[in-house]
Amino acid sequence: MWLLTTATIAAYVLLRPPVYEYRSGMELAYIYRGEQSLNERFRLVESPEAARAVLNDLIIPAARREAFVAEGFAPEVGVEFLDAHDELALVSVAPAHRRAEVERLHRYIADALVEQHQPKFERELALAVQPLSVMQTVLEQEFAADRNRFERLQYSADAEANGLLALIDARRMAEVRRDLTAKQAELFRLRSMRESVEQASRSTSYTFLASRSEQAVGAHPAISLSLGFVIGLLAAVFGAYGREFVAYTLFYRRLKRSRAWSPGP
Repeated sequence: MWLLTTATIAAYVLLRPPVYEYRSGMELAYIYRGEQSLNERFRLVESPEAARAVLNDLIIPAARREAFVAEGFAPEVGVEFLDAHDELALVSVAPAHRRAEVERLHRYIADALVEQHQPKFERELALAVQPLSVMQTVLEQEFAADRNRFERLQYSADAEANGLLALIDARRMAEVRRDLTAKQAELFRLRSMRESVEQASRSTSYTFLASRSEQAVGAHPAISLSLGFVIGLLAAVFGAYGREFVAYTLFYRRLKRSRAWSPGP
């Protein structure tokens, strides 16, 4: 019994292919709010906790069902938080020859989360850019009106014969020129802010796929063999006690039966 149990466990440990951990990294979508926002410069479209709940409850179960139907293999997929507040990791354990299947599964899951976040990202980005666009449009209209005014004053000053009136027009032109310079600087600032928000904001994406651990995971073969030895020994001990108990029970029953049928004196 002991030899059979130990041999079975040893064969399983030695013949089982080593398994590795595969990790895929994901960065969650965020909106850049500008350098002036000190408390929350980057606002996440969805929190890591909410993203993990969606993955665990909806996306991963559906992806594993489809993978099992298509390939007959669908490893477990865990979701872990990384050090950065906007990053998650998909984690699976599988043999080395299953790496392609794990990568396809992780890619499917990541693409599903990207697809779900994209409308939210576009909506949040539009809300962040809209005030800047409105201010830019209003300022462009004011700038165009001031430029037209400056051109009229310049034409009037050139045509004015009276020196006093020409001086007044020159002062007005200087004021309008200062306004034009200030508005031009503000327009440049608004355009820069809008471009920064659009370029620095980021939709959900994956940074790497199915990165394999250098070492196999799980118990070391020596530990498994030692455990198999102990289990086999315990099985042998319990087996011996069991056989002794059965033998004693049968002996007691035969003894009791023989006494019941023995003739009296």
